[in-house]
Amino acid sequence: MIKKHILVFSVGAMLFTFCRNGNQGNSQLQELKARKQVTDSLIHVKGLNVLVKVKDQDKLVPVEGKKFPANIETTYNVLKDDQGRILYVGEMPFSATQDWFIVYKSYYGTDGKLFAFQRLNNFLHSRCAPGAAMEDLTEYFDAKFNVIDSTYTLKDTYGKALQRDSCTFPYNFPYRLHHSTDDWQALKNKR
Repeated sequence: MIKKHILVFSVGAMLFTFCRNGNQGNSQLQELKARKQVTDSLIHVKGLNVLVKVKDQDKLVPVEGKKFPANIETTYNVLKDDQGRILYVGEMPFSATQDWFIVYKSYYGTDGKLFAFQRLNNFLHSRCAPGAAMEDLTEYFDAKFNVIDSTYTLKDTYGKALQRDSCTFPYNFPYRLHHSTDDWQALKNKR
């Protein structure tokens, strides 16, 4: 109960600060960033529903406890609010070689519309870093799904910036944005 009150107070303070310090366009972006930050904090407070796509199976399989089935192709971490609305979906394809780790994070409002997307790609064999290269793309969307802000970083495991044109990206796979939770649910139900 105390954690919930602290979280609500923190969110209110962040929104007030962001909105007070910016102009109208900037305040929309700051509000979206604050909503993403709140969702990220809820992941740690509320926990996630975990579903997996198993090879040769159409339907996603719920994971109970830590009992993961064999032959996982993709893991989905889903955060829902108290009314059962999806707020977040983290999609993580499985790497059998462990040469890469990719997560596609989709953030949804209570209206079910995508407002932020983050793609994290940590990978070996980049030719520009002795260990892993770490790519982070974050995009924020308006109500019509136009990108209103985008940030991109590429660093090594020590946090040193890397030059994109000196790297190779052997593990960039095509991915699809789900503009609404209905869109994501339709995909889930198709499987």
